Amino acid sequence: MRTLTLIALAALLAVVVARAGPGRDKAAGRKRVDPNAMTDAEGEEFEKKNGFNPRKNQARMKKLRAKQAARARKQNNNNKEAAARREKFNKEIGEVRQEKLLTKEGEEDVADLSNINEDAGVSDLLVEGDMQLTDEQFADYEKETEESDGAREKRQVTRIYNKWTSNTVYYTYDTSIDATKKAAIVAGINYLAARTCLIFFESATATNRLRFINGAGCYSNIGMIGGVQDVSIGNGCEVIGTVVHEIMHALGVFHIQSRYDRDSYVALDMTYVPADKQYNFDKYTSTQTVNYTPYEYGSAMHYSIGAFTSQSGKISMWPKDQDYAFTMGTSIVSFYDIKLINTHYACTCASGATCVNGGERNPKNCAQCLCPMGYGGTTCSTRPAGCGSALTATTAWQTTLIQVGVDSQTVRNDFALCTSWVSAPAGKTLQFNVTAYSNTQCQYGCPYNGLEIKNKADLKAASPRHCCSATFNKVISSTNNPTPLIAYNRYYITQFLVAYRYV
Repeated sequence: MRTLTLIALAALLAVVVARAGPGRDKAAGRKRVDPNAMTDAEGEEFEKKNGFNPRKNQARMKKLRAKQAARARKQNNNNKEAAARREKFNKEIGEVRQEKLLTKEGEEDVADLSNINEDAGVSDLLVEGDMQLTDEQFADYEKETEESDGAREKRQVTRIYNKWTSNTVYYTYDTSIDATKKAAIVAGINYLAARTCLIFFESATATNRLRFINGAGCYSNIGMIGGVQDVSIGNGCEVIGTVVHEIMHALGVFHIQSRYDRDSYVALDMTYVPADKQYNFDKYTSTQTVNYTPYEYGSAMHYSIGAFTSQSGKISMWPKDQDYAFTMGTSIVSFYDIKLINTHYACTCASGATCVNGGERNPKNCAQCLCPMGYGGTTCSTRPAGCGSALTATTAWQTTLIQVGVDSQTVRNDFALCTSWVSAPAGKTLQFNVTAYSNTQCQYGCPYNGLEIKNKADLKAASPRHCCSATFNKVISSTNNPTPLIAYNRYYITQFLVAYRYV
């Protein structure tokens, strides 16, 4: 990969965008799912290939929305707090101009899962946009949202959201899965298999198994439902983090923003969310779900800041830690995502490696540690191998140019990473300022390229990610020593010029 200066890369990108031509939605030219245009027989035929019946789902979702309307307005609309968050955001960050990523075919690449399913016409047919519940699960979901807090019964959640027996997940591929999708699925399975005690075994005959299909969007059942259950990796769902998102649903994991404690971390703003979509922000109760880990803005299971809004660039969830405005919705599997699975499936190590920097023993190999992003080595005590460097700060500002990516206009399904460590004398505070950048692809969720400066105290959690000018040219402080600078990229080449010092 050739090295380009910031000026040269910016000039080249201008040519690339000019050649790409006007963007169009990737769903253009693809037929949207329309239950109203289907006969009952066509709905049943669709179910055989895609895992659900659009006509049946439309009827039960319509019923659910009607029942939940009043409750959703009461639970989701805190207009006073939302207005305060909006005012603070506009004052400190201002208007965000999001970029449209144009592929070499001149099409607009759509990265947000909820938008992919909206374009495909299935978002309104699935719970929270991508979850296909069984009749029993749906009845429980509906009953739980109808009951008042005082009237709820304690239910055996594991009875209807089952774990996979003996921690073994069987799976197979439908003939609709092409080589590109299969490669993404294999990568997602391998990622989970290497970091958990789960065993993934390909079998076309196992009684209970996942069937990966090229369906209309990205969706999955919740937990092991028995028999053959479909996981759809449709067009636009091939990003490894999105594949893992849907597999995690199949393992029994819900969305982060639906946790019963979510109101402590995000303030919902329904101003630009249509009334018939507000039910997607209903939250679960402690009788339905268990929170094994702290709330994680950087989880692959967290929707973006603008999920389900009617206008691009509008906000539906304000993070109460505003630094995370561009982090929610990134398709990067977080350390806590893996920890959640390991806790749920009782993957433990009685003894083994002594881990540092937030790492924990890997249940697949207890002699090694699972490391949070930004740390590497057997015990998480070293900088990850590969791109990046070890830097030493002084009291004077210095700069480092971080470059990551591939000299190609193809959008990739996995991220290239480049991690540098910046160290300072003990007891000192490090300061950072991104003073120049190129090809960051500004969007909420930073879904393509970005920089994470690991400055938060919880090393296991993702720190805020940056890809928009609104958060650059501002001093960021960190007491983590060393502080990892993690650049990630899945489109072309990205550069960050980062100034650093200690005080």
